[in-house]
Amino acid sequence: RSHELRSKVLSLQLLLSILQNAGPIFKTNEMFINAIKQYLCVALSKNGVSSVPEVFELSLSIFLTLLSHFKTHLKMQIEADVSHCHVEFVLQVFFKEIFLYILETSTSSYEHKWMVIQTLTRICADAQSVVDIYVNYDCDLNAANIFERLVNDLSKIAQGRAGHELGHNAPAGTDPEKERP
Repeated sequence: RSHELRSKVLSLQLLLSILQNAGPIFKTNEMFINAIKQYLCVALSKNGVSSVPEVFELSLSIFLTLLSHFKTHLKMQIEADVSHCHVEFVLQVFFKEIFLYILETSTSSYEHKWMVIQTLTRICADAQSVVDIYVNYDCDLNAANIFERLVNDLSKIAQGRAGHELGHNAPAGTDPEKERP
């Protein structure tokens, strides 16, 4: 691996560790929250499309940690200062431009699609997160219907139609049309 890639992986690992172990004071510190909004969210959106599985996986882990450990604090900050809606935008970008894009694109690797499905499984395990996605996006006339697209994509995967309809390249010698019920 190149020095640049090793540095990126180490940086992401350190960020993940900091976020996972942050105490209540750290989570409510305005300077730290602003740094998350201004720098971390941008870095996540860039690394969230990395073709390097380790970078991609670390980005997903950081995203999950932000959702589980910082959502309330980031949301309170957003409500207190409407001009800082950047985090909600980044959440929409992550769902729409990363999760859904990877699930729906034929050029996405099986490994990337599998990591997205595992991440979505963790997000959907929290009922409030599912409700938040629906209320914040699908119920907003100015936002994308992220919940609807997620449900459609995941139902296609569950029904075994994902390969054909979501752009999965079937292994040589198989015909996705014949595998459908």
